[in-house]
Amino acid sequence: MGAPAAAAIIVRREREVIDAFRRAGAMDSTSARSFAELAIDESRAVKRLQRRSVLREAEPGRYYLDEVCWERRCGMRRQLMFTIVGIALLVLLAVLVSGSAMPPAPQAPPTPPGDTIPSVTLPSTLDRVLRDYERAWEGRDVRALAALFARDGFVLRPGSPPVRGRAAIEEAYRGAGGPLRLRAFAFTIADTVGYIIGGYSAGGGGDIGKFVLALRRGDGRWLIAADIDNGNSRR
Repeated sequence: MGAPAAAAIIVRREREVIDAFRRAGAMDSTSARSFAELAIDESRAVKRLQRRSVLREAEPGRYYLDEVCWERRCGMRRQLMFTIVGIALLVLLAVLVSGSAMPPAPQAPPTPPGDTIPSVTLPSTLDRVLRDYERAWEGRDVRALAALFARDGFVLRPGSPPVRGRAAIEEAYRGAGGPLRLRAFAFTIADTVGYIIGGYSAGGGGDIGKFVLALRRGDGRWLIAADIDNGNSRR
């Protein structure tokens, strides 16, 4: 299992532990509970929360949730994730700009089409984003496609001005569509933000381009905050 997937599992388990303490009302030293009372195993996630003082021991074997410390930890995660996503977007934008501004360089003989970077398996909630995108694109359903984006989401395409908001995205993609296959090279999720880096093809053969989807969790699902793509061939 890759590091991003392992990290996502730990985050999910931490949230399950936090939810158990909240349901039991174990929020201060007078309402502390044992792990057995909450049907919680002393897992890696529990030990991490203890080390970071999110779970505090009121008396031997009895713990309560320090909500302030938990919210601070979530805030740090969000800040780190925004930094990671920002770096990824800046790197890709630099590639797009340099690819369009540089004069054509001498090219080596072309290699046969193929996928040089292996795919990774996405969690089902992230995989749904790619599969829904494929279906909407192939069906030329611009309304369904725009609904995959956050309300203030962006589309950033090479050689075109930024497009922001569902209505503008719907208009920008009107009439577009056709065979599409998306696959992931890498991904990261933490709390309410994440990203997918991948490649796309027209349904057969190797990748003809690559993309970055910056993601934000909202309305109980992952939404696209920014969609950045460009082709693999120089114009």
